[in-house]
Amino acid sequence: MAISINFDKAKAERWLKQLSEGFPLSEAKNVDEILALAGACFYLAMSKAPELHQEVDWKAIGREPQSEDEDTFFPDLHAAIEYYGQLTMLVASGEYDQTFAPKHKAVVLVEDDEKTVVPVEGVRGEDD
Repeated sequence: MAISINFDKAKAERWLKQLSEGFPLSEAKNVDEILALAGACFYLAMSKAPELHQEVDWKAIGREPQSEDEDTFFPDLHAAIEYYGQLTMLVASGEYDQTFAPKHKAVVLVEDDEKTVVPVEGVRGEDD
């Protein structure tokens, strides 16, 4: 499915400033603005690559650490954003609490072109 882009530089500059300086976000009033805000968030997440990699608790997921040189950052980042979206969708539909605790941690990575989600904590039935 093709998606139309209607980009507004001034709004992007405003959202980047608000997000990076901790100010409240101005309202996203339509689908174009929602996508533009998602793009600003995506850019800021990309700029935090070293921090994102350092946060992974490899021992907790029983895996050997990946090298920062491995070329998996973009697929991993896309998978992480998709997982956050899926969790948010569960919150919106009222289904989140059936599976997850209020605080949930996981590691998301792409291996052999397949998204893998490794729960660390906050999954109902495992922590309760």
